[in-house]
Amino acid sequence: MRKMILTTTALMLVLALALSGCAPQTQQPAETKAAATTAAQTTAATTEKVETTVAETTAAPAEEKVLKVGMSWFGGSLDPASAWDGWTVMRVGLGETLVFISEDMQATPWLAKAYQQRADGNWEFTINDAVTFQNGKPLTADAVAKSLQRSLETNERAAKQFAGATFSVEGDKLVVMTEAPNPVVPEMLSDPMYIIVDVDAEDMANAPVCTGPFMVAEFTTDEFIKLVPYEGYYDGQSPLSAVEFVKVADKNAALLALQAGDIDVAPGLAAAQTQVLDMDDNFKTDRVPSLRIIYALLNPQNEFLSNADVRKALNMAVDKQSLAEKQLSNTLLAGDGPYPPTMPFGKDDVELYPYDVEAAKALLEGAGFADGDGDGILDKDGKPLTLRVMYYTSRGELPIIAQFLQNEYKKIGVGTELIPFEKAPEEQMAAGDFDIAFYSFSVAVSANPQTLLDNAYVKDAPGNFNNYYSNPEIDAIAESLKTEGDVEKRIELGKKAEQLIVADGLNIFFGYPQNSVSRVASVSNFYAHPIDFYYLNNRTDK
Repeated sequence: MRKMILTTTALMLVLALALSGCAPQTQQPAETKAAATTAAQTTAATTEKVETTVAETTAAPAEEKVLKVGMSWFGGSLDPASAWDGWTVMRVGLGETLVFISEDMQATPWLAKAYQQRADGNWEFTINDAVTFQNGKPLTADAVAKSLQRSLETNERAAKQFAGATFSVEGDKLVVMTEAPNPVVPEMLSDPMYIIVDVDAEDMANAPVCTGPFMVAEFTTDEFIKLVPYEGYYDGQSPLSAVEFVKVADKNAALLALQAGDIDVAPGLAAAQTQVLDMDDNFKTDRVPSLRIIYALLNPQNEFLSNADVRKALNMAVDKQSLAEKQLSNTLLAGDGPYPPTMPFGKDDVELYPYDVEAAKALLEGAGFADGDGDGILDKDGKPLTLRVMYYTSRGELPIIAQFLQNEYKKIGVGTELIPFEKAPEEQMAAGDFDIAFYSFSVAVSANPQTLLDNAYVKDAPGNFNNYYSNPEIDAIAESLKTEGDVEKRIELGKKAEQLIVADGLNIFFGYPQNSVSRVASVSNFYAHPIDFYYLNNRTDK
């Protein structure tokens, strides 16, 4: 079924290389040369030590240059260890992690200048001694250990990922000791919830002290962030005077703000908006394939959705190819599984739910539904087959998909009530108060199939709302991936997990969007990255 709208072959190749530890050398966001090699039992990575001082390499900005960015989602605070707020901290150039994931999905050193897996299965990270916190304190292995420990104590996802792990310090080295050998600890530590902070900072929620090229000057929760360059940044001071991130939840409003000069950058505009900008030489839109999935959760506690044939009919009634090509102008790659086909374990050869309206109607008829009153909506036992569809507007594609879904379901006699939210209604979903709910997240931060399972499908996963999904085989696969070091076996486990998830039919996988960044043409070095928590660095300019 999949028609490859995006150029994905090259990305699939480098993802496979990343899994095997043979990916080519790439650059960190601060353009510090790095190389990493990974094997089943031992990985070593080194970077070129920064020898020059900030004063020697970069002069202070000579003119007032304020970069203004319109962002649709902020999170609840600037504490990187709180919930998903680390994504914002990373995006705004405030925080950094020990490991960076390059555009070709290779794990490379960042705040760690080298790392390796020891013979005993534990991991050793050599801390870059050129780095300082934004208050001037040196970055030490002890400071890193305290920060990571705080992440485990603060973030439920982190606590589960590193359950039973401990951190010890040996000079300039941090040692991560896990209960069993774990082959992907560096990739795990690239997640923004592991951004390194000075744990002694007084106001972590509003003004954390990190190591990035920008530091907080002003913050209004869910509205506005102003940052100024950190003069002591180890790779050179930013040429900008300040960066301002302003909340613009509506994508049309973001387009108008960009055209009016109120903002310089608008990440994540929908296809309709980027097509307008493509016709104007004053603007540029950078696009890359992403590791993000857009999908729907089907709540089996609903009396209709508990029926597997009903769920299958709802899947088969959606023309995903038309959605991707016509409604979203080829900015979405039509999907039928949770992993993008750019990943080595992404499904691209089996289609359990082909688009077939008549077959969908037959399934519903076989399940006992009929239009008894002639209103166009099927019913059973006097109850109409009408479902609530919850979606959120901070992702520009979702309102379009919701309208498309409503029209598709009319064709098979299923009624829908569209319920919009500004952000994902996670509280309602966690309470089980949904029939169909849209959701979107990056299924991986590297070529690691475990991330998806830990975040969305194992029992009590943060994205397994009200444990709507339950399959002991998935739980067992996730446990196996924690210790399996063989590359091919990890790929096979990922493929098996995807087959199980698709067969259970508790989701509708619409597809995989592009990550896009629309900007004034003069703006440079603002990331369009497959993982959409990397935005800007100390080279970003306007």
